[in-house]
Amino acid sequence: MSSLAFNSKDYLAANDSNHKQQVYKFGGSSLATYRCYKKVARLIEKKLTTDDWVVVSASGQTTDWLYQLCEPSEDAHLILSKVQHHQVALIEGCLSGSFKDSLLEQLNQDIERLKHLIIKQYQSALSNDIIAYGEVWSARLLCAQLEQDDFSASWLDARQFLKVLSHSQATQVDIERSLHHLALNKRARQQRLTIVTGFIASDAEGATVLLGRNGSDYSATLLGQLLDADQVTIWTDVAGIYQFDPNLYNEANTINQLPQVLASELARQGSPVLHKKTLDPLQDANSQLCVRSTFVPEQSGTKVVNLESTSNEAIITHKNELINYTLQLSNDLEAQRFIKHCQDYSNLHGCKYFQIFRDGANHTQLELFIAKEDEDFWKDYLTFRSQTIENIKTCASLSIISEDINNKPYHRHFFSEHLKQTEYTYKLYSTAHAHVAIIDSPSIDKLATHSYQAWSKYCSHIAIFLLGTGNVGATWQDLFKQLKPQQPELSKALLVFQANSKKITLIDEKGQAFEEQQNYAKQLKSLVNNAPFEHKVVIDATANEDISDLYEHWLNNKNHIVCANKISSSSTQNNYKKLLKAASDNQVLWQQNATIGAGLPINYALNDLTNSGNNIQQIRGVFSGTLSWLLSTFDEGNSFFELLQKAKELGYTEPDPRLDLSGTDVARKLVIAARIAGFNLDLNDIDVQPLVPQHFLLGSTDYFNEKRNDIDHWFKEQWQEAQQQDKVLVYEAKFIPNQTAYTRLVLRDSSDALVQLSPCDNIFEITTQWYQENPLIIRGPGAGKEVTAAAVQSDLNQVIGHATRQGGKH
Repeated sequence: MSSLAFNSKDYLAANDSNHKQQVYKFGGSSLATYRCYKKVARLIEKKLTTDDWVVVSASGQTTDWLYQLCEPSEDAHLILSKVQHHQVALIEGCLSGSFKDSLLEQLNQDIERLKHLIIKQYQSALSNDIIAYGEVWSARLLCAQLEQDDFSASWLDARQFLKVLSHSQATQVDIERSLHHLALNKRARQQRLTIVTGFIASDAEGATVLLGRNGSDYSATLLGQLLDADQVTIWTDVAGIYQFDPNLYNEANTINQLPQVLASELARQGSPVLHKKTLDPLQDANSQLCVRSTFVPEQSGTKVVNLESTSNEAIITHKNELINYTLQLSNDLEAQRFIKHCQDYSNLHGCKYFQIFRDGANHTQLELFIAKEDEDFWKDYLTFRSQTIENIKTCASLSIISEDINNKPYHRHFFSEHLKQTEYTYKLYSTAHAHVAIIDSPSIDKLATHSYQAWSKYCSHIAIFLLGTGNVGATWQDLFKQLKPQQPELSKALLVFQANSKKITLIDEKGQAFEEQQNYAKQLKSLVNNAPFEHKVVIDATANEDISDLYEHWLNNKNHIVCANKISSSSTQNNYKKLLKAASDNQVLWQQNATIGAGLPINYALNDLTNSGNNIQQIRGVFSGTLSWLLSTFDEGNSFFELLQKAKELGYTEPDPRLDLSGTDVARKLVIAARIAGFNLDLNDIDVQPLVPQHFLLGSTDYFNEKRNDIDHWFKEQWQEAQQQDKVLVYEAKFIPNQTAYTRLVLRDSSDALVQLSPCDNIFEITTQWYQENPLIIRGPGAGKEVTAAAVQSDLNQVIGHATRQGGKH
């Protein structure tokens, strides 16, 4: 960079006590009447300081009238009279006294100059100078309005500092020279808000240059870049950027925050709110862009941010009246070069719509799609390049836009399946951030509206992501299918995903699998994050530690969790509390009822006792339905090992039954029960003794199977000893606050409550301040895929109720 530009930047930074400034831009609709000017002035006085900058467009239809004036016509004086009348009405409505007199005098001088040009028929030669008057009048009037309100302001003609490299390449701004001239002009404007003309600049010779379509917006972001402003706010007649055209569907939602890559894609797809060149100056700048409405200034509008995002926000947009040129290039290299030239040409000249795609079968055949308004423009360009056009058709485009959309299979599947159900002929293309359907019809407003409504309905589902399709997961699926037609509250719940240890299956609205992917943690995170649904529920029906490690990520991404997996619920105190905080901070539920007691209301009872001030003094019980079944079913004629295998077949055990025998599963449940009761208990605080000696459980599964006879012999001895003492074998879990916590095989009298069990039962004996002599007993089935699946469904019902009450998106 030259020393000239470097010194200018130093000056801009060094001569501001706070050189981070705001830039406001007001469009023609925001300045259409004198009441609009007054509203804008009040907005500026309320929100800006004298260090900030404002960019203005010409009022209302002024620019259109001035364009008409540039063409020699018998109606020229009539058009000029209309322009004058409009400006006089604005001045007289806004100003009084010397402010009004001064501006009317300046306006009369300008009108006389324009009359002179009409008489001499210089309009065409000086058209840019004529059109520039619109912005000058707006800047002058708004400045006078503010000064009349005792707000320190001055106005600045952008031609004094905004310099372009040449007249023929109007939008290629000379940043270094512009910085230098801006610094010179800024020096004289300390402690005054500066109002700048939009849309106009000047070349090296000082000739007026127009910045083209959306030129005032472009002026604002250029100024934001030059000033290194904190924020550029474009005030317009819409409340922000919408997920769909609000003129066609008034229930379309505004987008609070939009990544810049999506804003650029939306502009490329023909959105009238922002043009791509408006966004270009902010690509590598610190400035944030915001779109707001002067008619509802209390609304925060849309922020366009230059940040990486994990947003799954989607926009449905369409463009009618497109022209499709089919072009044939001679080879692949020529096709690549031609695509690049077309992209540069479109960016340079601000085309309203531009897409170019390669034909899927023939990479040297290109499909070029442009707006009908630009037809003559592109014909001249293609003729200049001696490009043969093989076919010309009229069409329209329908697009779904989302960041990194090719990694979002739900977006892709919805869009393609939805189009298949329409009566239209279409062809699908993709960009990095959009799926584009070119429709063989010039106008598709009705199709576009229906598509947005269908997309909104699809996204409104409460999406369920099932991890684990073994005993519990598969049983829950059957239960869910059975209950859904019977319970209206489940109508919005949709199973969209199921995963086992090897693969992930994606499921559509009809319950049909539409895609399979390899299962690994990164892919699980990506698929859940990128799914477009308003509410998401992860059901963890695994016993997998890698899955439990993802809980914090999912909770912080506002996903509910229903778990039968005990690992996170019994993890370290720090991790457990961190997960509870994440759920609370993000207003989502982490439901854990299936981790303890299966369908028994243990969580509810412990919570209720604690919350009602009933101090819990002891928790004791048989917490494993599996071990309960084994100990209740065994007799001298049985083989313990054969019973264990049968329990596994019945779905009572964990996938690896050694986990049940180790006592770890029971210990986890004791930790969970104590924590629900409000106590700080960790796994390493518990004396865990396995049901069978530890040395049988070490090593491989094959080793365990080889030791079956030894295990049978050992267990038979324990059973016989109990019989000799007239006792019963019980695998007991016990917690007394500040005294003891253990899980172990014990001998109990037949009168003990823990012995009064049917096979598979759990029993929870809770001794409290009010339940001392006669402890509270909760008893019932504690193992089996059916009761655990029911507990999962109960938790899911809680989540669905919460999501329904919460309404829209987080």
